[in-house]
Amino acid sequence: MALPDFDSGFSATKHYAKHVLGVKVRKRGKLTAGDVADMPEFRGPGGLKRYRNSARDFMAGNGPEGSISLPSSSGGMFRVDPQSGYFGYMNSSGTISTFFRPKGDPVDYFWSQFK
Repeated sequence: MALPDFDSGFSATKHYAKHVLGVKVRKRGKLTAGDVADMPEFRGPGGLKRYRNSARDFMAGNGPEGSISLPSSSGGMFRVDPQSGYFGYMNSSGTISTFFRPKGDPVDYFWSQFK
């Protein structure tokens, strides 16, 4: 079985820029300052590849031991790992929509997706 993935390399790069570098990629590739980066552990050489592989591994199968996964009303799947703080969402076709570390309590953020 193939690992889940972002829908394109560009999509993965946009999420990497936002969550690792704190930069938003706008239309026509324009860069603007974003929020504070929430995943600095993926900075440095090979960071984009490590970020993308970590997202794919995180969203695959049952996820890391101790993680919590629940389906969305649209057939996708939310997942959080209380230990690392990682949060991800994968749509019903198995495409990763996002992978990041929420501000505050990641488990509270996870449960807020169902309110």
